[in-house]
Amino acid sequence: VENMASTASKSRLDTSTSAGVGLFFQQKGVDTNVYVKTIVRNGSADQDGSVKAGDVIVAVDGKDVKGEDLNLLRELIIGQVGTYVSLTFWRAGNEEDSYSVSLVRGNAEYFSQLKQKSKMSGDLDRMKAALERALATKEAMQNRLAELLQNNSKEFENHSSLRSEVEESEQSLHAARSNLAEERRGLEEKEAELEPLIATAEVEEANIVRLRRILGDAEEQVQSVESALGDGSERVQSMDAESSREEDKRTELDSQEKQLIEQLQTLISGDKEARRGREDELRQLEEERMNKEGKLREAQYNTDDSKRRTQEIRDRIAATQDLKDRVIAEKDR
Repeated sequence: VENMASTASKSRLDTSTSAGVGLFFQQKGVDTNVYVKTIVRNGSADQDGSVKAGDVIVAVDGKDVKGEDLNLLRELIIGQVGTYVSLTFWRAGNEEDSYSVSLVRGNAEYFSQLKQKSKMSGDLDRMKAALERALATKEAMQNRLAELLQNNSKEFENHSSLRSEVEESEQSLHAARSNLAEERRGLEEKEAELEPLIATAEVEEANIVRLRRILGDAEEQVQSVESALGDGSERVQSMDAESSREEDKRTELDSQEKQLIEQLQTLISGDKEARRGREDELRQLEEERMNKEGKLREAQYNTDDSKRRTQEIRDRIAATQDLKDRVIAEKDR
């Protein structure tokens, strides 16, 4: 008869912050060895790939557990989510073919969060790279503008309005960079709600691309200004027109930034409501788990009571038989 490790509430561990490594064990008949019966799919042991069904566990974190009770083994293995436990096994019961493996404790939600966090890290790296490229473009434009001012200081004195427009564009870029930094901190603080914020990060990355396009247009305008300086007053008028278009683009960028902030606020609000819904579902599941554990405890108590009563009946039968034997023996005398 197989003895399975009980999943009832006898364990004193808190399953909301504790987890195992995705293994179920069993003992077979009079054999005191503890065997791996089942490996949970996508669990820690399954992802590691070392442990096989039928292996015999002999130690947990260096503690010898050969022949120990399954409940004690469960308490040794289950622990804080994210921590590691070292398990030693015999392959197919052969002591000479032993191995050890370090497995992380975690449940399905924990491994899902790890996967989402890794995805978010990649998205943030791409955002950072895009921002660095935009800053490099801005710096190149500044250097070019400084060179133009140095070589043509007299001509640029008559076009100070263009320089003001370029400076305002730089300020807008700095403000956009600050907004991106704040949004990134907000994303890191809400790792539990990664998926909705990833969509927001993609929108922000698209905005950075638009910023690069605007900066490229500004650089082209600066180059056209350089040509205009050698062509006379007609080029100056063309440069003024380009400056006006740059102002329109900057206004459009400000509008897009406001829309981005509104979208982010809407996403955060909706995500909070979704999180509250998930918390309600978790509370309902916890109540169902506690009810089931109560029923299991009651069933176990009834089983123990039945065993006790059965033993009492057997004792009485044995005593009665003994008394009967003594009466018969006395009668024969």
